[in-house]
Amino acid sequence: MSLAVIILSSVRGRDLESAAGAARQAVSQVIVASDARGYGAAFAEAVSQAVESGCTHAVVLDVGRGHLPAYLPRFVEAARLHPDAIVVGRREYTQNRPSLLQRLGRWNCDFWTWMETGKWVHDTVYGFKAYPLDLIKDLAIRSQQTDCEVELLAKAIWSGVGIVQVALPSDAKSETLVPLSPGEITRFGVTTVSLTLQRLGLPEPLRAMIHRKEFSQLPLIQRLRVVCREAIAHNCQRPGRFAVCVGLGVFFGIVPIWGFQMLAAAATAHLLGLSKPLVLAASHVSSPLTLPLVLYASLIIGHLLLHGQVSGLPNLRQLNPAVLLHSVGEYLVGSTVLAIAAGMAALVISFAAAATIKRLRGIA
Repeated sequence: MSLAVIILSSVRGRDLESAAGAARQAVSQVIVASDARGYGAAFAEAVSQAVESGCTHAVVLDVGRGHLPAYLPRFVEAARLHPDAIVVGRREYTQNRPSLLQRLGRWNCDFWTWMETGKWVHDTVYGFKAYPLDLIKDLAIRSQQTDCEVELLAKAIWSGVGIVQVALPSDAKSETLVPLSPGEITRFGVTTVSLTLQRLGLPEPLRAMIHRKEFSQLPLIQRLRVVCREAIAHNCQRPGRFAVCVGLGVFFGIVPIWGFQMLAAAATAHLLGLSKPLVLAASHVSSPLTLPLVLYASLIIGHLLLHGQVSGLPNLRQLNPAVLLHSVGEYLVGSTVLAIAAGMAALVISFAAAATIKRLRGIA
């Protein structure tokens, strides 16, 4: 293992020189980078420099945020014991605990990291970490500011990187608090929402794939083609679940609960542990192009069930809101029956298609 220490800081002077000197006592390779252009940009540049120097791991600390170089040996030891994991510092306050507001803020960050990854990591806002460069160097990190840590941690966990925490005795009075600007708060919010929605909406293998640099450098059309192919292949691994997703989506796309169709489809998919994107995609069976046909088919079925005949119905061109309002009972009955029948038909067809795709691809 070849390990470097990356010191990120916007400060200069004796504190930085002292930190660099202490770091050189722990490792031979020390990289000092200014975060004046942005924390994320400085981090990416320093990581590239460490990789080019042949380093496999790096401990990152920020003098301006009060990270103590005296704790470097703990990170070096943890990195050697767990070479395939990110080592995250966890502050344990032996005296002078932080204020309630600060503790709530840190808990809030930990909670959203859990929402993004499904893994609870304590003190995620603490930037004192050690990274396995071979595992994170190919991640596509878009942020150039302080929210890059949030993005990097989530995408690394999605890629299968483990997390190890190191307890660090701390004193709240000795910490340097760096208030966030309105712009930083906004960036953190946007990044958090984006990562959470991806975790809820995309299967894990797809998430791990689309955030690699190799994928992000592909042309847009090729990326969309790869995503569609991998999403179908992933869902077709279990034809039964794939068929239920499609059938359920078609059912909710037709059933007469206008304004609540997609909400009900997403909620049902969540309760049943199904793929919400697939269910929602199938619920678009009632698109603007197909909606007139769905409405007319519902009227025909409802009229036939209630009156035993189809005579007396207006033709498709005469279909308008007034006709639907006059025949609302027939529509409700017909659309419910059509939703059930179409959902069952979609289930059978999609099961056969998924099973065929699975067999052709040789998926075990």
